Amino acid sequence: MDWAAAAPSVITGAETWLDSYDLDCALKIDGYSTLFRRDRNNHGGGCIVYVAEGLEAEDPIFEVLFFKIMVAPHKCYVIATCYRPDYHSITDFLQFLDLSSSNIKLKYRNLAGILLVGDFNAHCSTWCPTKLSTTEGKHMFDFVVQSNMHQLVNEVTRTVSKTCLDLVVCDSLIKGALGKNKTASIPTLRTDQGEQIKDLAEKAEVLNQYFAQTCTMPKSLCDKQLPAFPIRTTKQLTKCVVSENDVFKILSRLNISKAGAPGLNNRVLRELAPVIASPFAQLINGSFASGVFPACWKLGFTNALYKTGHAHLKTNYRPIILLPALSKVCERLAHRTCMII
Repeated sequence: MDWAAAAPSVITGAETWLDSYDLDCALKIDGYSTLFRRDRNNHGGGCIVYVAEGLEAEDPIFEVLFFKIMVAPHKCYVIATCYRPDYHSITDFLQFLDLSSSNIKLKYRNLAGILLVGDFNAHCSTWCPTKLSTTEGKHMFDFVVQSNMHQLVNEVTRTVSKTCLDLVVCDSLIKGALGKNKTASIPTLRTDQGEQIKDLAEKAEVLNQYFAQTCTMPKSLCDKQLPAFPIRTTKQLTKCVVSENDVFKILSRLNISKAGAPGLNNRVLRELAPVIASPFAQLINGSFASGVFPACWKLGFTNALYKTGHAHLKTNYRPIILLPALSKVCERLAHRTCMII
């Protein structure tokens, strides 16, 4: 074919049958400066991509190595060694891990657990409160929570920057096998009387009492009457009804990297969207018609987030409330209906 005459921006090829002995210089095509290739190096296969000069292109391959370990005739573990350099987008990297993990779970029916280890270049203060979370660390924390997994490292892995960038992420089965079920991300707390609190339940109670105290409105303000607000529109919301299609659109577009309260998470809801859209629409319409919001959707999961200062003081933590995913879907449907009128 006359490539010069056709002048395509991208040329792709499959079944290249190339191996390490075929150098890039021997495969060069005039007018194309970027060449990506994946060689099987054994019995055919392989693919290749050429990109025209003047176009920016980046090989999206991530530095992740998956391998399977058989521990019994019908039981295996999959371990992934990961390295995410700073120039790789954390969202793209986590989407790649999420898709790879999903494919692995479908492929290996005897899978006992998945372990992700390596340098993620993502510091989260919830796991190691030496510094504030980076943007990458926040994304990493959401990914771990949404995937119902656990991160086991809670100390500094980079002494110069005082950050925790080398992580170990696993599911509950591996966490139990490693004897890490009692790992706490919050260090020993010190009370106002100087007492040290190491027990997980006691630390949770100390923080719970502190958060309840700081987040409760004084009685003097509760007794005050709200001022009269001027009416700014003549439109009224007399009826709020959502369709099955409305519900399906929102469920199918849920962000699986967003954290939520334990239970049905965004990943499950998105995967089951075609099945649950209809009954969920009936549930939402019943809630709107009766004016009753399910009590279980009002219960949030409180996560203590480190702010700054001494990590052993309760005053240096603030509460983050993770609400049930279904309550957020209901909220979006109500907001969408209000915006239409």
